[in-house]
Order: sequence, then structure tokens, then C-alpha cells
Amino acid sequence: MSMNKFMHPRNIYKTPPNFKELAIKYPEFRKHSKQELSGKTTIDFKDPAALRALTTTLLLKDFNLTVEIPLNRLVPTLPLRLNYLLWIEDLIVASKLGVSREIHGIDIGTGASCIYPLLAAKTKGWRMLATEIDEESVGCAQRNVLANDLGHEIEVKRVDADVILNGVIDEGKQYTFTMCNPPFYGSEKDVITSDNRSSNRKPPSNSPTGSMGELVVDGGEVNFIRNMISDSEALGTRVSLYTTMVGHKSNVNLLKGEIAAAGACNYGSYEFCQGRTTRWGLAWTFKDSVKTMVDGLVANKKSKLKPPFSYVLPKGGDDEAYSLETVVESLKEIINRLECKEVKRTKVMHGFTVTAWRNTWSKQRHKRRVAQGKSKEEAGEEAGGRGQGPEAQGEDGCEPLAVSNPEGSKDSSSSPPNKRPRLETELPVDSGSGSRGGAELQSSSRGDTFVMDKGGLPLLKASLVVKCVSSDIILEMAWLEGLSGRDAVHQVLQFFKNNLKL
Repeated sequence: MSMNKFMHPRNIYKTPPNFKELAIKYPEFRKHSKQELSGKTTIDFKDPAALRALTTTLLLKDFNLTVEIPLNRLVPTLPLRLNYLLWIEDLIVASKLGVSREIHGIDIGTGASCIYPLLAAKTKGWRMLATEIDEESVGCAQRNVLANDLGHEIEVKRVDADVILNGVIDEGKQYTFTMCNPPFYGSEKDVITSDNRSSNRKPPSNSPTGSMGELVVDGGEVNFIRNMISDSEALGTRVSLYTTMVGHKSNVNLLKGEIAAAGACNYGSYEFCQGRTTRWGLAWTFKDSVKTMVDGLVANKKSKLKPPFSYVLPKGGDDEAYSLETVVESLKEIINRLECKEVKRTKVMHGFTVTAWRNTWSKQRHKRRVAQGKSKEEAGEEAGGRGQGPEAQGEDGCEPLAVSNPEGSKDSSSSPPNKRPRLETELPVDSGSGSRGGAELQSSSRGDTFVMDKGGLPLLKASLVVKCVSSDIILEMAWLEGLSGRDAVHQVLQFFKNNLKL
């Protein structure tokens, strides 16, 4: 199934181009087009020359760009390139990066077409530095820049094969963003056997294009992006926003963990959908004021994602208490231990993003028993009885974390004090892995609790919507990301059911 409807909302190719009109108007495209018995005009997407004709024709028609693309180099598909640029533009606008200064971007590995800098300079007026390691591609990119009279906006720079960002940026110069379409594969064999789709998915319609230097790098995209993250850590705030494309979904969370370990302030991802192809954008920053996610784009993810958990609040005897505002205020009191940010508010709906770094909703019965036992011991101490035991209180007098084993453990010693309690995460012991999603997990003194280092993935990040439908008030929660998975959303919603009293 085509995923064009899930493209970025401003992508002009959400409505596919009319091939018949292109064939009539542009002779070069007409050479590669054919008319089927049904009357539909199409091209052979397995033919690199036909793909090149389509790309160059659309660049000329829609952007007034004349572009040379060698057949032995990567032929860019425009819907994906526009999705990436438009996402970066959204992040720049949301972060107000272009308010007081020009936008300066870096395209890492620009290729022979120099497609990203050409589109960025032509449609956005951005100034771009385009780097490339291949001499032939550098020459072609420079010709494309000059052919479109964009020499003042775009600089094409040849770099060594081991250079990504360090050594590219001039001392003292500030850049707004970086972007990159890295080599996806770790070997030529990976390119040949790259189609690992499930049996129910159609094969890709496009023929693979590009030289091995554009497709293959030692260690694949993970190693390449890992080196990019390392460079970004050294450069820090000299670039406001770092971004890259990711070709394999399984690498997204792994790379987020690498970014977190580098000390980034914020990081986020976005899904690029077009045709039968999906790619992912990854963004991170070392500036607190820069955003790496745009809330309005979350709704554009594919419809195959699982629906949110929902709960219709039962009506009590007090009709005045059964109101949207009352429910929202009650919820805010319940979730005061979580990070809660209101992102949308109307007369009939309140939308929030909820982030949990510690499980504060599970094992409530056990926590009450611990609290009751502590109260009894406190009462005994006041009467001259025994002091508090280790299960009720730690050596520093702080309340202990909730243990993962409600039946108790032989080791009942309390965990050491933590200066950042919101970064504590309780997870079941998994002897098969020492980390999840790239976040480092460490065993606590309890033996069954883990503490996550600052900057790792949260235990849970979810959307929470409280809305009024007819005469009913409905809670909806959907999982966004986190180490605990979608089950945690169900647990939190159940916690709301048990504690929300109207």
C-alpha cells in the first residue's frame, strides 16, 4: 500500500505527479514513459535511466532547477528529500532559530546531485555547506550549483573519507543545522541481500541506484552515525540542531541511546513515509531552547499503529463533578510524580504528553502495606519501643524505592540516596541484556531494581487525551516511546481508573 497520504502535510507530492502531462511537455521524460492498455501513463521504476528522467523533470517543472545526475551515482527520489527538508524547517521554526540570523546548514555527503543544498537554497533561501568525499561527485555537484546560479548560497567542499563534521566547520563559525543521508550498508553483500521485508509486504518498486561508496560504509549506518554523534559531542552548541536520516527502524532506539550518552539536551525522531518506502529522521541538540520534536506531526504516523487505550469515565451522582475541567484537575493531582506537559487545549479536549522516569503506579497495595508498617514502627518508637527497620526506612531516613518483588526479598537493604529521584527506573531483571534502547541500566543494592543514567530513554512517554464526546468524558492514552513498552500505558490507565474519584 502506498503511504503517500502519510507524507509531510506540506509535501507537494502527496498528490502524485501526472505522468501523462509530464510526457506531453518534457521530451526527455517521454522517452522513458509508456501507456498501458488502461490508458495510464507510467515508467519502468526498475530502470535507473527512467528514474533519473523522472527526478530531473520534476526538479525542472516544480523548482526550476536544472540538475545533472550521472547514472553511476545515486538518483534521489524527491518525495523523501522534501519530507526531510520540511521536517527540518518545522524544527527550525518551532525553535525560532531563524528569527535573528540567516539559516546556515551542512549537508554531509551531498552526492553528485547536490539535491538537499539545491532545494534548501532555492525554496528556503538557506545557505548551505555541502561536503563530499568522491572527486567525481564533487565536480558534478559544483556544476549543478553553478548551472542554477546558486554559487553565493552553496559551497561544495571535498573532504577526506574519515571526515564527518570535525575539520569541516571553520573555527568560531555557528551553523543552524546538519543533515545527512548516510550509507545504509556495512558491506556489498548487505546491498545484494538488503530486502528483508516480511512476506506480506510488496517488494520495493524502485531500482537501487548509487555507487558502492554511496551505499556502503564500514560498520554500516550505525557506525557512521555513531561517529557523527561523537563529532557533535565535540562541537556542542556550535551547531544548534544535528539531524540524520536512518534507514533501518531497529537502529533508531539504539542510536537514541548513543545520543543520550553523549549528553544531548533533547533528542527525537520522525517517520518519513512515501510510496512503499519508510525512513526515519533523528534529531538532537545541546541547546535547551532547541526542539527536536514537533507535536503537530505526531498524528501523521502510519494508521497501522495500534489505537490508543481508552476509558469512558462512569457518571457519579454529582453531575457538577462530572465535567471536563474537574476531571483534568483530578488527573493532574494523580500524576504529580510524572512529567506532564499540556500540548493542546480546547473547549472539549485537553491533550498532554506524559513522561515517566520511575514506575510510581505499580504495586500500590504493597506500598500501602509498607507505609502502614512504617507508621506502626513510628508509633512504637514514640512509646519507647523498637526503632524503624530497614524495610521501612533507609539509613538516610529517605523513603525507599518500591521493590519489584512484592513478596519480599532476602536482601531487604535500602538503595542508596539518589539526588535525581525522577531518573530512577524500576524494571524487571533481564539477564539476557545489560541495556535497553541504548540506555545503560545498573543493578541497585536491592538486586531487583535498576537505575537508569541521566539522559537515557524514559520508562514511558505517552500521549494523554481527555475529551468530552456527547455527554461522556473519555480518557485516551497512546504509547510514544520508552523502555517499558505499550503495556505500561495500560497499567497507567488502570491506575487512573482506580484512583480517579469524581
